Amino acid sequence: MSGESSEERVLFKSLMYYSLTATWGGVRVWTPSWHKGAVYLTNKNIWFECENDRWISIPLHKIVDIDKPTGSIRGCPVPGLTLSINYKVSPDKVAGVFLTGPEIILKSLRDFLLPIIREAVMVKEDETIIELKILSLIQSKVRDVEKISFLLGITKDQVVNYMIGLYKKGLVDDTGKLTQKGNETLHLLKIKRER
Repeated sequence: MSGESSEERVLFKSLMYYSLTATWGGVRVWTPSWHKGAVYLTNKNIWFECENDRWISIPLHKIVDIDKPTGSIRGCPVPGLTLSINYKVSPDKVAGVFLTGPEIILKSLRDFLLPIIREAVMVKEDETIIELKILSLIQSKVRDVEKISFLLGITKDQVVNYMIGLYKKGLVDDTGKLTQKGNETLHLLKIKRER
């Protein structure tokens, strides 16, 4: 696999048929074009072997959904189950890939993927919780990095990185105060957390 870094480890590999898709508004839109090639799952990406020794990768942190293996879909070149994996290509666009093959291979791939995806989602949720806490502290007039670090149990460097991220998102201004957008976001995040 070209592009594989030294930190990337292969967890699963198989020769499979796959079809890349696109999805808009929950509706799959694609021309069924099936490819046969090696599929590698690493700790960072899923790699698909293409023609002319090229590779396509899907970063695991972009995966939003993995369906259970289901029956064969129209146009599939071989009988067997189909596994669907959806991933973000931009904030408002989701694409997907169908993989087909023996049930044991698809279930194994899904079993490898699920814990990795859950961990990525949990990390993202943890980051959102920390951002919510920082916004709440700022709203309560606590803006000192050292105090925020102590109260949240994170390092001062982490606080600074979160503050920079909040500034880039337009949630705090250059003085460290909440912007109008910051106040609205804080309100929405609190409502979301209460549900």
